Amino acid sequence: MPKDNELTKQKLLDAALEMFTEKGYHETKVSDIVKRAGVAQGTFYLYFQSKETIFTSIIQQTNEAVLEQVETIFADQVNPDMPKEELKRKLFETISKCMSLYRSHRGIMYLLRVHSASHFAEAEKVAADCERSFLEIIMKLFRKFNLFPDYDPFEFEVAAQAINGLLNETCMQYVILKESTEAEVEKIARVVTGMIYDMTIGRENA
Repeated sequence: MPKDNELTKQKLLDAALEMFTEKGYHETKVSDIVKRAGVAQGTFYLYFQSKETIFTSIIQQTNEAVLEQVETIFADQVNPDMPKEELKRKLFETISKCMSLYRSHRGIMYLLRVHSASHFAEAEKVAADCERSFLEIIMKLFRKFNLFPDYDPFEFEVAAQAINGLLNETCMQYVILKESTEAEVEKIARVVTGMIYDMTIGRENA
């Protein structure tokens, strides 16, 4: 896609995110999005089929950014030979950045997680795919650090899901349902970092 087209598409995505956050999904019209983006209504349909399509695209863009943060910035860079404090620092930075990203998209993440899947079927599928990818990254880290070597494949996945559940539920309660400040998000990230570290990598460094 040419650069100008990419810029226009991103303007629409940014405008939609703002409108969904301000007015909610159901109260936002396509006309609101194009007015905020400063483009003609016909331009919207060059990039998106419907309001649900652009909502799904925002969810996908957010989840891809989180996955990139977790995999490229953390999972691919850490190794068992790193000093304990360096590992904890990188883990904290990753969790903190992911929580801040969800905080900035709080409105639409609330809609997706609180409302039924029937309202946002396509977005729910995108979110489920992201969830599976996130579990795979956690299990890859388990293998990289030789964690839980006595677990069978089912137990191994349960352990990964436990970490995922801790992150998801904490994010839901303190970042999505509650309007936490950046300072509070940092505190939340530090607590979660300590717990995850102690349950996983810290077991081998104790």
